[in-house]
Amino acid sequence: MTTQLMRYVGLEVLSAIVLASFALVGLLAVFTVLEEVQDFRNQYQFFEALTFVALSLPRLFYETIPFSVLIGGLEREREREIFLIFREFPRTEGEKE
Repeated sequence: MTTQLMRYVGLEVLSAIVLASFALVGLLAVFTVLEEVQDFRNQYQFFEALTFVALSLPRLFYETIPFSVLIGGLEREREREIFLIFREFPRTEGEKE
C-alpha cells in the first residue's frame, strides 16, 4: 500500500513538473522566435530563425528545470490544500460520507 501511494504521488509530481517544463520552454521558444524575427533586416531567413530556436530548445529546457520543479511542486501542493479545504466543509443532511 505504501509503495503504491509513493508511486502515485511521485508520478503526479513528475507529471506536473514535465507539464510546467513544456509550458515554460514553449513560451521561451515563442519569445526567441519573435526576437529572431527582428533580425530579418540582415538577410536572415525565417527558416534559419526556426532552426536556431529548434537547436536552442535543449538549452532552454536545461535552464528552466529549476523553475519547472518549483512551479510543478507548488501546483500539486495547491491541489492538495484545496482537497483538504473541501474535506473540512460541514456536510449537509443529504450528503453521505
